[in-house]
Amino acid sequence: MKHNYLIPKAMLGILALLFANAATAEGFSVGVSAVQAPVSLEDADTSIQGDSTGWRVHGQYMANDYFGIEAGLSKYGSPDDSSMPSNMHADTEAYDVYAVAVYPVGEDVSLIAKAGVVHWNTETEVADTNETHFTSTDLALSVGGEYNITERFALRGELEWFDSAVSGDLKYTLGGVVRFQ
Repeated sequence: MKHNYLIPKAMLGILALLFANAATAEGFSVGVSAVQAPVSLEDADTSIQGDSTGWRVHGQYMANDYFGIEAGLSKYGSPDDSSMPSNMHADTEAYDVYAVAVYPVGEDVSLIAKAGVVHWNTETEVADTNETHFTSTDLALSVGGEYNITERFALRGELEWFDSAVSGDLKYTLGGVVRFQ
């Protein structure tokens, strides 16, 4: 179905606009994070349990010191399940858009809360022949903190949640943010 890709294309377009305008406008930032996520896939033929390590890239626009929007792309690697056949792989990618709230608790530390929507797709493949797709669009929530190293660079840690084949459990992210001012 052609309309299955409309949401990720729209989210990718928002992310591209954030990146394209970031260098010329105040309030924009970009970031990259390492992601640790539990994976749990149940299929008629397959059961996979394990942790995956991946990455997330995002663009953010803060309308003021407290509220903004963020769009991102996450790629989760194959899980570290030792019972998974060596000729099998499972990959998940997610496109997300969040409303962001920031609460400064000190000069260099802020708390972050986000609520939004995520479109995710998980593909599994065995021996390059049997391919399975899991896809959905769901609510996404996140809480975390940010520590400002300089005026333009910060470290960010978050706990993210969305109901997906990446099990609806918490995903842990740790990364950096570069601000354009």
